[in-house]
Amino acid sequence: NDIVKEIAPEVSDLFIEKRKPSAFFGTPLMSHLNMMKADSLIIVGSTTSGCVRASAVDALSYDIKVTIPHEAVFDRGEASHKLALFDLHMKYVDVTDLDEVSEYLKNLTPGLFDETFPPSAQALKDSKWLIRLKKFFKSKSCTYKLSFFQHFLILKKEASTIPQ
Repeated sequence: NDIVKEIAPEVSDLFIEKRKPSAFFGTPLMSHLNMMKADSLIIVGSTTSGCVRASAVDALSYDIKVTIPHEAVFDRGEASHKLALFDLHMKYVDVTDLDEVSEYLKNLTPGLFDETFPPSAQALKDSKWLIRLKKFFKSKSCTYKLSFFQHFLILKKEASTIPQ
């Protein structure tokens, strides 16, 4: 699968290729999260009823708090998208608004990632990833035919009060 250029990883991004629905299965993701002392993830991407759900449930199984901004995930069909979000929210994760997550991130403690993962620290400071993400989801190019992707913003313990 090709990655749509609007959301393509930048040089400083942590890029982990996955072969199965869950980003945790057969990847070093959990090792990276442990190294960064992360306890929270914001998951965006596709497909809501497949890869997003599988990764969210696996994250919960590792005691990682998950937030999914509903405007930042999508599926092949509107019904499967809505049902997956409803079920995830009722059982496993917080489903929130992208603007609420954006506001939360702006108010994080400065320097939170400076030691454990400098690229994340810089990404939070300039918010480029969020701007790219918002632009992508507001554009008409947001369709499952173009790209299957899954992105995470990794948060650590000091930032674990994600908006609900």
